[in-house]
Amino acid sequence: MAKEVDDEVLDAGPSDGADGDSGKKKGGPLPEFVILILKIVAGALGAILLSATVSVIVFSLMQGDKPSQQTVEASPVYNLKPPVHEWFSSIPDVRATTADDPGRSVILKIQLAYDSKTDVRIFTELTQRIPQMQDLIRRLIGTKTGKEMKEREDEFKEEIKMKINDILQEGRIRDVAFIQFIIAESI
Repeated sequence: MAKEVDDEVLDAGPSDGADGDSGKKKGGPLPEFVILILKIVAGALGAILLSATVSVIVFSLMQGDKPSQQTVEASPVYNLKPPVHEWFSSIPDVRATTADDPGRSVILKIQLAYDSKTDVRIFTELTQRIPQMQDLIRRLIGTKTGKEMKEREDEFKEEIKMKINDILQEGRIRDVAFIQFIIAESI
């Protein structure tokens, strides 16, 4: 068996009665206040580790089976880029008078977008129908006021596109662009 050593014997050190300090204990290699500070630091580290562990456990329980980061997919409409079209720009300026009283003069330079891959013969038809499209646009301007056309320009473009598509036989217009849109102020 191992030999048991008494703690008091180790703390007391050599006992030679010549010193006269036989009743006092001699300290270990570190002073008592350093040991006290180390105990406080060890307690604080233990408390920090305990609180961190509890936080991680609570967080993981609250998350459950959810993914750690939620992502939102962008709408396909948002990701769509407008297609590149061919533009028919041979229509001369359309000059007309609005439905205002008194009528206001309008000058409109228009271009029409079409898809040359799907509508192979549309260019020829658009070229043949230039006078008819000019008349159609002129008459449409005559039914609108200047304010109406400016405030609802997108609706006006859509209406022009629908009217032109109604007369076409070889394809359809995809978009309408106003290159120049001047409405003269009435005097």
